[in-house]
Amino acid sequence: MSVTEPDSISIVEAITPATCSGVISDGAILLSVTGGVPEYRYLWSTGDTTKDLDGLDKGTYTVTVTDSMGCSEEGNYEVISTVEVIADAGNDTAACYGDRIILNASGGVTYFWQPETGLSNPGIPNPVVTVTDSMTYILTVTKPGGCYGRDTINIAPYPFLGIDAGKDTTVAAGQTIQLTATGGLFESWSWMPVTGLDNPDSQSPLLTVSTEQIYYVTGTTINGCVESDSVSISTASNLIIYSGFTPNGDDINDFWDIDNVMFYPNITVEVYNRWGALIFSSKGYSSEKRWDGKYNGKDVPLGTYYYVINLNDGSKPIRGHVTIVR
Repeated sequence: MSVTEPDSISIVEAITPATCSGVISDGAILLSVTGGVPEYRYLWSTGDTTKDLDGLDKGTYTVTVTDSMGCSEEGNYEVISTVEVIADAGNDTAACYGDRIILNASGGVTYFWQPETGLSNPGIPNPVVTVTDSMTYILTVTKPGGCYGRDTINIAPYPFLGIDAGKDTTVAAGQTIQLTATGGLFESWSWMPVTGLDNPDSQSPLLTVSTEQIYYVTGTTINGCVESDSVSISTASNLIIYSGFTPNGDDINDFWDIDNVMFYPNITVEVYNRWGALIFSSKGYSSEKRWDGKYNGKDVPLGTYYYVINLNDGSKPIRGHVTIVR
C-alpha cells in the first residue's frame, strides 16, 4: 500500500496599491491558495483571519496559511502607494527671542501651517516666524488627488540669562563710582552712553558722575542673543547747611545738622571760633560725627562760629557761620 503526500501549500498574491500613502487606505491583497489539504486558515500580521485584505495603507503585510493537517506556509507582501507624499517641515530650531526666521517646507504642491500664531503667511512653504514662545507647528502638504502628508517642527527661543544693571543711585557730581552688570554668562558687554565711563565695554566700568543720566547695558550671549537693562544715576542736591542750633539737652536741635551730606562721603567739616582757633573737625559727617556744640567735652559759649566745608571733589570750599543759642 502506498501513501501519497499532498502538494505543498502554494500562495499566489494579487496586490492593489494604495492611492495615497497614509491618507487613502484603499490598497488590497487578494490570495489564491493551492496545495495542502483544504480547508485553509489564515492569520495576518494585522490580526485579521480573512483570506483577503482590503482597506490597506502602504506597508508590509505577512500572512500564515495553515491547512487542515496543520501544515503551514508564510507569505510576505508589500503594498506600495500610487502617490507618495513625504512632508518635511525642516529641523527643530532655537533662536533669540524676537528673531525672525524663515521656515522651509517641502514635499507637496500646496502647504498649510498650524497654528498661525507668529507666522507671516500660513499658506506658503516658507513663512517668516517671529520667535517669542516655544511653539510646535504642524505642516500639511498636499498633492493632486487629495493626497497629503504631515510633519512637525519645534521652534523655541534660547533661555534668558537675565541681566541687571544694578540699583538706581544718587551720588554727588564729580564722584567716581563703579557700575556693575550682573546676570548670566554673557560673551560681551556694552554700556551706553559712554559719557564718564572709563571702559564702556567692561562688565564693571568706572563712572565719573557729571550729570544725571540713564545708562543702558547690553549683554550678548554665545548664541548672539542680546539682553538689556538700565540704571539711573542722579546727582545729589546741594548741601543744606543750617545757620544755627540749640545744644541745650532737650533733644531738639541739639546737633548742627547738614542735609544731603550722605551724598558726599569725602566731606571734611571744620569749625573755628572768632579768634580763628579750630574747635571742631570731622572727616565725613554722619549722625555720629555731628557737632554737638562742645570743645574738648565742654559747651562752647553762645555766639557765632565760622565753618569751612570741603567736599574734596575739586570744588571750592564752602564757608559760612553757624550760631549757637541756648
